[in-house]
Amino acid sequence: GIPAEPLFRSASAATRNTVPKTREERINAAGGEYRYHSTTAGALPGIYKEGLKPSKRGYAGKGVYFSDSEEKSLAWMAETTGGDKVLRVKTSYLRDKTDYDEIDDEQGLTTKKIPSKYIEVKDRRGNWVSLESYAKRYWRSFGISPY
Repeated sequence: GIPAEPLFRSASAATRNTVPKTREERINAAGGEYRYHSTTAGALPGIYKEGLKPSKRGYAGKGVYFSDSEEKSLAWMAETTGGDKVLRVKTSYLRDKTDYDEIDDEQGLTTKKIPSKYIEVKDRRGNWVSLESYAKRYWRSFGISPY
C-alpha cells in the first residue's frame, strides 16, 4: 500500500523560500527528461490495456505518482510496494498533456490516466523500450495475439 507520509522528504525550512511558485517553474526546476513510476510485472498487462490509472488514494491525494529518478523508484519499491518494474514517461508529455505537478523535491503526480503508448519499460536486457513493443515481444504473458 501507499504510506501515509512521503518516503522522500521535501526541502528544509531554510530552503523552502526558494521553491518555484508556478507549476511550470516547479517542473523545470526538477529537471530530467523522464519521470519514473514503480509497479509490478503482474500489473503490466493491465497497464498495457488500460493505461497507467490514478490510484484512489495516496499521501497527496489520488493520482499516478512519479519520482525524478529510476533509483528513487527502485528504493520506493524496496521499502513499500515490493514491486519489480520501473516505468518511465517523458516529463514533456506529463507537463504538456496532463495536470502533472511536482509535490515535493523528489516526486510529483498527475490525476490523469497515462495511455500505454507514452510509457516505457526496461526489457529483459535492460534496455528502455515502449510498453507497446514490450507487450508484443512478450505477448503470451500479456494475453494478446502477436498478429
